[in-house]
Amino acid sequence: MASDVACEADQLEVRARPSRAASAGLLGACVASGGLAYLAVFDARCHGLVWIALVPYACVLRRATPAAAAYGGAFVGAAVFCALGLSFVHDCLDGVAAPAWFFASLAGAFCWVGGVFLGRQMARVAEWPMVAVLPLSWVTFEYLRHQAFAFADGNGMPLLWIGLALTDHERLLQIADLGGVLALTALVALVNGAVFDLLAGLAPRRTARRPRAAARSVLVALGAVAAAWLYGQWRLGQPLGEPGPAIALVPGVLSGDPSVDHLAHLRRCCVTPPPPRGDGGEGTPPPAVDLFVWPEAAFAGPMLRDDRPGPGPSGTPADNGLPLLHAIAKNLGTGIVVGTARVERNPEEGRDEFYNCLAYVSPQGGLAGIYDKRHLTSLLESIPPWLCRLGWPGLEPVGITLKPGDGFRRGRSAPLFLVGPDRTGRSFRVGPLVCYDVCFPDVHRAMMREGGQAGPDLFLCAMKESFDKTGAVSRLTWMHTRLRAVEFRRPHFRACNGGPSGVFDSCGRVLLASDEDDREPAILIGQAAGDSRASIYARYGDWLGAACSAVVLGLAVLGLGRAAWLRLGRRRHGATLTDMTK
Repeated sequence: MASDVACEADQLEVRARPSRAASAGLLGACVASGGLAYLAVFDARCHGLVWIALVPYACVLRRATPAAAAYGGAFVGAAVFCALGLSFVHDCLDGVAAPAWFFASLAGAFCWVGGVFLGRQMARVAEWPMVAVLPLSWVTFEYLRHQAFAFADGNGMPLLWIGLALTDHERLLQIADLGGVLALTALVALVNGAVFDLLAGLAPRRTARRPRAAARSVLVALGAVAAAWLYGQWRLGQPLGEPGPAIALVPGVLSGDPSVDHLAHLRRCCVTPPPPRGDGGEGTPPPAVDLFVWPEAAFAGPMLRDDRPGPGPSGTPADNGLPLLHAIAKNLGTGIVVGTARVERNPEEGRDEFYNCLAYVSPQGGLAGIYDKRHLTSLLESIPPWLCRLGWPGLEPVGITLKPGDGFRRGRSAPLFLVGPDRTGRSFRVGPLVCYDVCFPDVHRAMMREGGQAGPDLFLCAMKESFDKTGAVSRLTWMHTRLRAVEFRRPHFRACNGGPSGVFDSCGRVLLASDEDDREPAILIGQAAGDSRASIYARYGDWLGAACSAVVLGLAVLGLGRAAWLRLGRRRHGATLTDMTK
């Protein structure tokens, strides 16, 4: 009897051991899948590939796939996706950020290996089709990856969401107000899981139940896509409010002493604005301007300085750029929002602290609002605290905007700018953002709470993307801007140097956009309709990621416990057989 059991165990081990050809095929499929996922997210012409890009990854979640092949394929495929997706980090600043690109790609690949581990343990308990397993596993992976990166650098990893590929689909994009980008990710993974189930059902070696299960998976996927499409159609058909303030997005740098001709040109935009570009002087002219906006770090004059008394050197009026900004606002006769930097004295530590900020200056009262950038780019604007504690000599941020001293400090609040009254007597609440902040919904959510039940009337983001010559940063932040507009159902204005500027309504539709190839971008003057619709995502945040993670982690723990119990039972059974042979 003992010899029969040993012979059967040997046969099972032979069947479980994959051939070299099968392992190489799985590895090649995962590498191809990583490349397809990269093209689907980063190339607008290939967004359709997102519906099949994750199919090979579904193979590694099956219990039948040996662990070594599954984890190896997952790691290599995810490393390809992360390395290609983050390649702009390597290319920007002449390769200075190459170490950050390398370690971020490896960390992202290891996160997916962890997701595969949880998914395979879940499969020990839940004998579900891939149309259910893949969405749960992939949403959990992306959610936990973001949390892990947020723990490491204080930001997260918002650049590689697979759901970003759906931002150009206006109707499907509308489900983002339910669960954010993870709702789009779940829809993508669900369709990929159905494709996998369909291919498995059509395989030559199939049981009688597989075709029926494949048909059910396909029906589930078609139903989910149809429901998302109908929800988007309903949201797009809802009426919006009255037009908001007319905002001029001014490209370029605002010097400390702008020429008279430059200010006269801007004043003409306020009083007698030119017709829209491309109309040849015909058509409806844009409205008179209520607010001028310059991009991030656009003010070339002195930094704004807090002159409160404290130990150490204090500022002088010549060091403070606020009087110059106030004079420009008075000259224009309307409010201005300018990307600049400010310095604040820290009396406790006896030194200056620097902030990358947006300043709102009104012609009547001067400085009317300050917003400090909350999500600083790691290694470029700031150094993560845990890395500082390592005590590496000469460790300092590269500085993609300004480089004051030892880098910028993170902003701690989410204030709103009260703009107006405009020419109709209305005032507006504006949620200001600086560059990388647009990729993080937590900043928007904090401003929605800051503005009470109604929240801000619109969001305004000032950006500087001239450091990236690949154009990948502009594409990513453009997709995130559309996504944020839908998630929070508020219009979004984007003023950018080194990338396109634009205006988006609360449904993510592009109302106005600058020409990326224009060497001398013109001033964009746009309005967007107001919107007071509520959003589940604005209220509850990433509830979908937390729910999927709870399900996967709970089932994975049960699966690990079940495996441990079976191993213990086999050991006891083996000991009993040994005693019987004696």
